[in-house]
Amino acid sequence: MIAVTYGYSRDHREDLKQWMVALVTSGEGIPQFLQPLDGNASDKRALLEAVTALTHHLQDSEETSGVYVADSGLYSTENITQLNQAGVRWVSRVPETSTAAQAIVQERLASQEAKEPHDGWQTTAEGTRHWWSRTLADLPQGPERWIVVRTREREERARATLQRQAERGTRPPGRSACGLWATRPSPVSPTRRRRSPSSATASPPGSPWRPA
Repeated sequence: MIAVTYGYSRDHREDLKQWMVALVTSGEGIPQFLQPLDGNASDKRALLEAVTALTHHLQDSEETSGVYVADSGLYSTENITQLNQAGVRWVSRVPETSTAAQAIVQERLASQEAKEPHDGWQTTAEGTRHWWSRTLADLPQGPERWIVVRTREREERARATLQRQAERGTRPPGRSACGLWATRPSPVSPTRRRRSPSSATASPPGSPWRPA
């Protein structure tokens, strides 16, 4: 039984009661999982429950589950532990507020700018994307592979943001031109794309992982 009640409305109709649906489809748009939710259900909690339930359903059917790709809103010790225990394969952006993430990004930027030999950076053929990875074995939720990604597009956006901040006379945000992603270190096989109930799209990280 679900509760039809007031909650966050994406239609900006807070005056109306509602109920919601967690829906997962294949890349072809075929429904794979559907679950009704309370009108005030938490997106983060409902999303984890849906991904976990879908993974168990596919495992019970002896089918290959996809790889869940999410933004930094997912990444926390509690959430990642839950996904690992459920056997969910995942890739997530690491929050820029993470002290460990900031330290690794700055370390790798300094290494790249100093052009240190054998620093581990890899580059796409066209030279617009660069990435570097390291496996962290001592995290509370278990070992993870962290990937620092640097792209020309992000560098251009970072410069434009700094220019706007300078023109306004405000303090620069201090954001890096790099992004840091995490994934479980075990290699995975390519799978069909699956869409999650959120805006994240699913794709296999591969080995080595290459930024799209």
